[in-house]
Amino acid sequence: MSESRGKKVDTKQQLSSDLSIGAMFEAKLLTLFCIRALENGYIFELLKERKDLGSRLDDLIFKYQLPGNTSTSQDWQYRYLQAKHRQDTSKMISKEELENDDGKDFSLAKYFRAFCRILRRGDNIQDCIICTTTDFDPNDVVIDTKDCNLPPHQAQADTTATEAAEATKASQPKITLNDITDQDEVILKFESKKTSRYKLKQNEYMQEKMMNEWSNIHVLAKALIACANKEGDSRKNDDTLSDGAKQLRQTLTEKGANLENCKFKFPVHQNFEFGQKKEREQIVNKLPLKVTEEDVKTFFNKFIFVVNMPNEAEFKNILQTEDMIKYYPKIECPTQTSYMLDVTKEMASKKDLGYKLKSEDGIRLLLRGITIVSSKYQKELEKEVQFNEDACNKMAIKLSDLLDNKISLIVTPTPKHTAVKVVSSIQKRPEYKENGSFFITKSIDLEDNEDRKRWKNILKLKSEFHRPLIVVCEKDTPELSNYEDLISDSDEQTAKKSKIIIIRDGNAYENSIVTVKDEITYGELNEKFQNAVLEKTITFQGKTLTVGDLVGNEPDKVIDYLSIEELLFQKKDVNIPRPDTSECEESLYIKRQLTMVFHESFENKLAERLNCTIDELHEKCRITPQGEINWFVENQDRESIWKEMKNLTDEGMSNAIEESQLICLDEGRERIQIVIISGVAGTGKSTILSNYYTEMKKAKPDHWIIKINLVEQQTAFLESVTEDTVVDFFVDHLHIAEDKSPFSRSLLRHRIKTGQRIAFMFDGYDEIGLDCQKNVIQLMKILAGKETIKQYVTTRPHMIDELQFELSQLAYHLQIFNEQHQIDYLVKYWQSNLQEMERENNSIIIQTFAESLAHRVSQTLLRAEEKSFIGVPLHCRILAECYQSELENNVAACETLVHQHIDLKSLYVYERLLDTKLRIFREEKVKSPSFNQVGSHAMDLSIDDIESHLTKLAIETLVVERRDVTTLWPSQQQYFHSEAEKSEKENKITDLGVKYGLIVRSKGDKQSKLQFLHRTFAEYLFARYLHRGMDIDNKININQLFNRKTHGNLVINKVLVEKNYDGVRVFLNFMLKKTEDTEIELPKRLQKFAKSLKEHITSPRDQHTNALTVALQTSNLFHFLLDCLDGTLNKPERKRVVRSAFQHFDFAIFLCKSNGQLFQRVLSYYDADAVDVERIVKEFLHDRYYDYADAVDEVKKLLHEPMTLPYSPDFYVIVRNNERAKDVVEEML
Repeated sequence: MSESRGKKVDTKQQLSSDLSIGAMFEAKLLTLFCIRALENGYIFELLKERKDLGSRLDDLIFKYQLPGNTSTSQDWQYRYLQAKHRQDTSKMISKEELENDDGKDFSLAKYFRAFCRILRRGDNIQDCIICTTTDFDPNDVVIDTKDCNLPPHQAQADTTATEAAEATKASQPKITLNDITDQDEVILKFESKKTSRYKLKQNEYMQEKMMNEWSNIHVLAKALIACANKEGDSRKNDDTLSDGAKQLRQTLTEKGANLENCKFKFPVHQNFEFGQKKEREQIVNKLPLKVTEEDVKTFFNKFIFVVNMPNEAEFKNILQTEDMIKYYPKIECPTQTSYMLDVTKEMASKKDLGYKLKSEDGIRLLLRGITIVSSKYQKELEKEVQFNEDACNKMAIKLSDLLDNKISLIVTPTPKHTAVKVVSSIQKRPEYKENGSFFITKSIDLEDNEDRKRWKNILKLKSEFHRPLIVVCEKDTPELSNYEDLISDSDEQTAKKSKIIIIRDGNAYENSIVTVKDEITYGELNEKFQNAVLEKTITFQGKTLTVGDLVGNEPDKVIDYLSIEELLFQKKDVNIPRPDTSECEESLYIKRQLTMVFHESFENKLAERLNCTIDELHEKCRITPQGEINWFVENQDRESIWKEMKNLTDEGMSNAIEESQLICLDEGRERIQIVIISGVAGTGKSTILSNYYTEMKKAKPDHWIIKINLVEQQTAFLESVTEDTVVDFFVDHLHIAEDKSPFSRSLLRHRIKTGQRIAFMFDGYDEIGLDCQKNVIQLMKILAGKETIKQYVTTRPHMIDELQFELSQLAYHLQIFNEQHQIDYLVKYWQSNLQEMERENNSIIIQTFAESLAHRVSQTLLRAEEKSFIGVPLHCRILAECYQSELENNVAACETLVHQHIDLKSLYVYERLLDTKLRIFREEKVKSPSFNQVGSHAMDLSIDDIESHLTKLAIETLVVERRDVTTLWPSQQQYFHSEAEKSEKENKITDLGVKYGLIVRSKGDKQSKLQFLHRTFAEYLFARYLHRGMDIDNKININQLFNRKTHGNLVINKVLVEKNYDGVRVFLNFMLKKTEDTEIELPKRLQKFAKSLKEHITSPRDQHTNALTVALQTSNLFHFLLDCLDGTLNKPERKRVVRSAFQHFDFAIFLCKSNGQLFQRVLSYYDADAVDVERIVKEFLHDRYYDYADAVDEVKKLLHEPMTLPYSPDFYVIVRNNERAKDVVEEML
């Protein structure tokens, strides 16, 4: 009271605040009923402010069906609730508030009349609830705790304090409540808040009030009496009155009213006729009948108080922590709860529209946050890709089967994008058009146990329609059993409707699960995304092109699902790299000429050799002007024709070929499918391939030209290839396309399969092992099956025969530089390396110096084969490097002539090159300010290390088998160094080796590797390494190579025999000197070598090939081998070994040699044995001579003077078994 006197209270503001709090309390109750009803599987309608239905119990009307019931009117049950939020909970509910019929918050009379009105309607009333935040006053209201637990505030207390009050009120009738808190309740019960629930206990006192005071009919009677007047007669026992009107008249009489002379006026509508009977359909509100005892009993049973409800602030927290947490992560619960409360309050505030919330609407409202997240994820996926109508219709057909099952599976390489197709398809069905009618989520969101619990709760929600859950396994492939428990706890009806569609990667089908397979294709994309793919730009072998440029008119055959993912979704540039063409320096390139042995009379001459007509020849084979051989015979017939064809090509006649023909990629008569380029070492075979690549890419930038260094890919070519594996070989073994680029790989596969817009260049056929060569030929023959595939292959001349025969194509021979080419090349080289010489007179000096050098070379070298030496581009470049320092001096002195002595033997040039590299390396080191005597000594050690490292690299480059490398160059164990230290030293030496100028870093199979600038550098170093072990005169600078027998065996059995070591043998031949001393004593290492050579020759093997017969091509090496045998074996033994070596040898080959010295040396190991002599003579005469006189003359030339005529089979005829053979033998011996 004192506070009210001292401070004026704004009653309107207080009332507004109370109303606002009450509205929020009601909104929370509505939300609570919605969430918990959904959780328990009810189909329901929530109504509010419907006095026509609930009268004074209309704050919340809960109309519902229990789980499992069908939707018929008899199954609906009702709970009516009136919410009374009391901010001051200390103000408890008193007996007076309950008994007063004043229409206030807790007036039982008011609620009884409302209950009777509801009861008359015939609803199946579950209960009528007064829900309040306060409690009953224990001093006024008796709580019957019999058979129930007392609430905490009503526990037994000290009775002395209340005895007087109880004695005073003992005689007064009590209102008694039964505690039903422990009875089942699924909505108005909380974990964090203790509430109590009570029913009125039926007694005579309360029953009397309800039947005689509080019923509607008694209240109406009192009202009528109060407003009665004496203005007219009332109807007495009119039969037109309703039963309610008659009972009202009786009640009025009992209340003492004189009804005979009174006339009533009611403040109602003027057309209202009180009590008059109407047709049933016209009656809106019938007059109530009198309350019966059954009505009162039902009221006591159905009317419930729920007290100690959480207040407005507590309530929100309970909704978050006990209800919303079942569907949302904790962090999202406040937001979702606030949203649901706001929507509920807003809907409830629109009284004119009538509030009704159905269970379907409740689910949408509750799961609105889930729907938002699902829709957001759906839109994210749709940003990446969308599909056309046809693709969606096909998926819709598949979904028809899937949606009939509880759990189903879609396997696909791209789960995310198949999910877009699934969503687009499922939305075509009417029941899934609305937002929130299905959910889509990532599988990762189902891994956490709490997440799984929430999704289980979501899927348990009972709905008129099932809401499928689409699970997208973006990166993982979880077991399907992980999802079965998500719907295992649902009731049978809900479980039947619950659907989970799992979309995951993989190809495996699950036996127990309905499974469909899906793949994303280019043709399924809608027009927008198809265009986006085709307009994507990529770097294609150095050129920027669009995907559309590369796929042409068949995008659906190239662009697979992984390509779509790479081109559209991955934020990276697609780069299809160009091959390494570094060996072609465009600024130095000199256009080259190639020739082919085919000419106009070639077929005629071939027919003559075969003793057939040209028509008969054409029945066996045809040769096109481009050198392609079309065979119509097989096996031996083909081989015999080829033998004569090869002999004809050896005559040397040839025609020049236009470069445009060789690089032409267009189909037509001029196009050559296979180009075999032959040239000696250093003629620029790799360079011309690189130049062809450049020119072809200029003409056809969309063509994929694949240049393969066979040496770098030698390991891959150890594997044979078939038609079935050829595509995989290029893609997976050679890694032509980047492994991480699906589009590059798919485009390559398509190009190879179709043969369209693709060409192959195989460089270095002669540099790989025999097994690899066979596999390369097999691969090229397979590729040749596609006539549109262009192929190039380079080789040295000694490897050309098998290529020509197997590929049915005559080779093109790369011509060496003529003198003008040499001058042009020297000038270009020096100008590019001496940039400071830009003054005009310096250019003149360079030009004149180049002409002088070329002229001196021409004068120095008299023989044609020697003059051709500088015509080899590599040798020309070496000369340019070697003479660059003299040119620099000449420029400084304004001189133009070459003064240095010129010795252009191959060996000298390479030695001079190394000396030049060494000099430059030293000069650079000397320029260092820290260089001194110690530095000079250290540099000498470094140079030794570098040359040793280069030799090791040379062996590794040329020797295929790793174990052979280890044999030739044993590991230099340094136990005092750690692996890290050894690796660091190796890297330093490698870096110095690169600076030395003979090697570069290149990209091989998968990692950067070292490579010589030219293979001949490796061959020279390997030959020098062998020579240091073979040199008979060398007493100091020798290595330990032949100290062990295994080393000698390896060198003899492989290096001195196999074709791929031909270059090494040539260099070794130059290094070895022919000794004139027949009595020289061999060192022990070479005696071991000779014994290994003996075993090699005499052991069972290919009798047609051995180190001695192969060495005939290199005379110094041949003499060295014989010297070793002579110095180790006795005369009979060495004769036996040599004759064994030549046992199956065709002696007619000696007719091709330039002199008879080699033949004379061989014959020195033969005695006048009739068998051997007869065999040798027959081989000289077989298919060779027209008569014996010619035979004798040729043998004399062979034995006594150099041959002057070229060897030609046309000179010889068969003369076997002729009596004059003895004369030939005599002349030879």
